[in-house]
Amino acid sequence: MKDELDRLLGAVQNMSSLPDEHKKAIKGKLYTEVHVRVQAFREAYGEDGKIISAIHIADDVKVMTETTVSVFVGKSWRVIGNDFAEEFRGDGPVNASSAVENCLTSSIGRALSNCGLLGGPYASFDEVSHAVTNKPKAPQPEAAAAPEPEPEPEPEVQVKKKNIDDFTFDTKKIESEEAAEDLTKLILEMAAEFSETVSELREFWAKNADTVSLLAEKWPEQSNMLLEGFKKLKSSLPEIAGEIGDEGFLPENVEEAERWAQMTVQFIDSECDATDELNALWETDKETIAHVENNYPAAYKTLKAGFKKKYAQLENTEERKNGE
Repeated sequence: MKDELDRLLGAVQNMSSLPDEHKKAIKGKLYTEVHVRVQAFREAYGEDGKIISAIHIADDVKVMTETTVSVFVGKSWRVIGNDFAEEFRGDGPVNASSAVENCLTSSIGRALSNCGLLGGPYASFDEVSHAVTNKPKAPQPEAAAAPEPEPEPEPEVQVKKKNIDDFTFDTKKIESEEAAEDLTKLILEMAAEFSETVSELREFWAKNADTVSLLAEKWPEQSNMLLEGFKKLKSSLPEIAGEIGDEGFLPENVEEAERWAQMTVQFIDSECDATDELNALWETDKETIAHVENNYPAAYKTLKAGFKKKYAQLENTEERKNGE
C-alpha cells in the first residue's frame, strides 16, 4: 500500500513542480492541459492504472460524460478519482462538431484533478479556455452562432503503456444519427491511438464488438464509415508474426491457436466480400489450418464454423446479384 501511495505522491509532486512554460495562461492564471495530466498518470502507474470514461447522454442538445480513475492495489482495482462534465451542442464551433470528444476531455481532466494531478487551479486548461472563449450561461441551440476562429487541435496524448480496458465505450444513450456519427469518429480516433499493429487493431475491434454490432444494426451509414475507417487504418499498420496470411505461423499452445482462429474469423467477417476471397485465404493458410486441426480441435471448430457461416452469407448475396 505504501508503494502505491508513493507512486501517487510522486505524480502529484511532479505536477506541482511542472515549469510554467509547460502550462497555459488564461486570465492571469496558469493551467495544465489534460494530455499532460494523462501522461503524468501513465508514467506513474503504467498498466496498473486505468482511466475509463462513460457517455451518459449524447442527444441532439447536450452531452454528459463521466470518467473514473482507478489503480491496481494488492489484488483488486481501487477508484481514486471520479468526476463528470457536460457540454451543449450549441456552444460554439468546437461543440458543433465535436461535443462528445470535448466533453470526454473535460471529464478526464476533472477526474485526474480529483486524484491530485492539478498543476494549477482545479479546472483544466481545456475547460477554462472553452468557458472563456465559447461557453454561454445557458444553451441556445436555435440562435445562430457568431463566427469564431477555429480552435487549435489538441496535442496528441503520448501514452507509454496502454490497456485495452481504457478503450471501451458506453452506447446506452446513443439515440440520434448525429450522436452515432460522433461515436464513430471517437472510436476511429481511439483505435488509431491504441493500435500500433494489425494485431492490436483486431484486439480493439473484438473488445468493442457490442458497439460495432449496435452501429451495424441501428446506424448503417455510420457503421459503413466505421468499417472503411478500420480498413484504412489497417492498411497503414505493420503486420506481426501470427497475423492472417502468415504462411509460416504454427501456434504452439491452445491459447495461441484459439487467438489465431478468432482473429481469422473476425478478419473474414469484416474483410472478405466474395467466396473466391475465402477460398484464397483458406489456401494461403492451409499449413496453419492443418496444424490447428491436428493439434487444437476446439480452435479448428471455431475456425470452421466461422468460414461456414461466411460462405453461406456470401453465397446468398451472390445468388441475389445473379438473379438481378
